[in-house]
Amino acid sequence: MPHTLVTGANSFVAAHIINELIANGHTVTGTVRRTSAGEALFEGHPEWKEKLDFVVIEDYAKEGAFDSVFQKQQFDYIVHIAAPLLDNPEHTDYDTHFLKPSNASTEYTNETWSNITPEQAREMQNAYISYCSSKKEAELSVWEFVKTEKPKFAVTVFLPALIFGPPLQSLKDLNHLNFSTNVFYKLFNGTYDEIPNTHDGLFPSYIDVRDLATAHVRALTTPGAANKRFLIGGQPLSTSGIVKTLAALAEKGILPELNDRLPKDTGKDNNITPARIRAEEANELLGMKLRSAEETFGDVAKKILELEKEGK
Repeated sequence: MPHTLVTGANSFVAAHIINELIANGHTVTGTVRRTSAGEALFEGHPEWKEKLDFVVIEDYAKEGAFDSVFQKQQFDYIVHIAAPLLDNPEHTDYDTHFLKPSNASTEYTNETWSNITPEQAREMQNAYISYCSSKKEAELSVWEFVKTEKPKFAVTVFLPALIFGPPLQSLKDLNHLNFSTNVFYKLFNGTYDEIPNTHDGLFPSYIDVRDLATAHVRALTTPGAANKRFLIGGQPLSTSGIVKTLAALAEKGILPELNDRLPKDTGKDNNITPARIRAEEANELLGMKLRSAEETFGDVAKKILELEKEGK
């Protein structure tokens, strides 16, 4: 039975990866920054208790932070998900809050890199820019390590765009949703009277979090994924597309609660040219059967509506 380490275990993506790992026969050790975050995992998913334990690492950027974890246990695989929270208002300093912890007709391929530099990120002091830059610099460090150290293990890096799906992690309330779910919720919580422009808050592509979790687990045992970086998913995304999908589900009676809650379609968002996301290599290599927009966005909406009913 393989034993796998998952960092940032209480996050949106990591919770789905843990669920997928356990379903595929893994035992899992998750890292969290607070004991309460680990306990919340078990509160939400008591069925994980026999297959999951967690360790507390308060500061991922501290040198040697993971030493004790690796001294106490051996792992067959590591899935590194932990990253600075994009929506944390306290994260303002590029070096402290982003770089160290992470360490539209355009065509994007597996060889595409962001052109944002650390110098630009430091100057702009923008959470979104800092997040993107820190992810790039962290990945560059990974590939430099592979090149110089030539480790016995292999590395696979996934490059998803925006990640949607029903939250599986513990949620305090609807004011503490993860970034993409919050963007999604704004489309029917009264924030907008009209459909907002896609480029005001979205990437040109998305993947369902459950599909992304499947990709992570399959990559662990797929030889062709060794020491590769992959775009993954690649489905086109627009705010008008999301709203139209939700409207169709409401009309079919699947999500009747959304009637009269969706922003009006003025046509302003219909003329965008989506970027071309060349994710075919990973999708084919890993045998991905990506969920439809109806399943992804419908399931997210159902989960949010459930939380509303619970008074969260």
